[in-house]
Amino acid sequence: QVALIRDLAGDELAKQADRKGKQAEEELLYKKAFSEMTLHNYKQGADLFGQFVKKYPKSKLADNAQYWLGECYYSLGDYEKAVLEFQKAIKQYPKGDKSAAAIYKQGLAFYELKSYADSKAFLEKVMAEYPQSEEAVQAREKMVQVDEAIKAETPTPSSSL
Repeated sequence: QVALIRDLAGDELAKQADRKGKQAEEELLYKKAFSEMTLHNYKQGADLFGQFVKKYPKSKLADNAQYWLGECYYSLGDYEKAVLEFQKAIKQYPKGDKSAAAIYKQGLAFYELKSYADSKAFLEKVMAEYPQSEEAVQAREKMVQVDEAIKAETPTPSSSL
């Protein structure tokens, strides 16, 4: 009976060690991806964050990794891809701590794509859904530029005299 208890205890310890090893591997990949991004190696950061969200979709870091994946594409100037990745962050992790930032960044990406109506919609959304957030403050500031861009696009009626 003592041998059986030792075997069971050993199995549990082995499982705990395996879990800790996987968690360490997970954190290492996230840190490497984040490091590449902060060093402005956005392509490598995007590749690593992409690997992370595929390999660890249920991780406590997955929502942040998905958001940073969008940030990498935004920084690369691939605004369409950034919009899609930010949308995944919102849809897959609706209670994640990066939701307001993801909505705001979608608004900025649409602005860069000169899709001003879409930009305005996302900036308004972040202001409505997260009114006390820093992103809402930034969205209000950006809205001035968006409204000017929309006004510049709108043809003025010509007077016929």
